[in-house]
Amino acid sequence: MGGETGPIPPEAIAGWRQYFNTYTVKGRANIMYTTYALVGLVAWRMTRPKKGQKAIKNK
Repeated sequence: MGGETGPIPPEAIAGWRQYFNTYTVKGRANIMYTTYALVGLVAWRMTRPKKGQKAIKNK
């Protein structure tokens, strides 16, 4: 596709790209695990019961 020059060797990948890349199977798996964790976290936060607020008394 547009501008692809070929695969990048894993030794050339540094920083956070070393763990989250689309060139290696392990990098793709890490992206999948992170996506599942974020979806689970959002679902957990949305299904938690809300804390009830105390009623404000009129003075």
